[in-house]
Amino acid sequence: MRQNEYISATNLSKKTSATLDAFDRGEMENMIVLKNNAPKAVLLSMEAYFRPCRRSLKTCG
Repeated sequence: MRQNEYISATNLSKKTSATLDAFDRGEMENMIVLKNNAPKAVLLSMEAYFRPCRRSLKTCG
């Protein structure tokens, strides 16, 4: 996995399926979504989302 993956909101809307498939294959854990060249959101894999819960033995989601 590369660090600091970025995608524009426009490209994400055009490549939603391919982006989600890359998460599913484990090719990335997180991705920063840019709108007007500014960070607006972060996409996380399910693994990355639940990792803090497993570490603290809390229930998430």
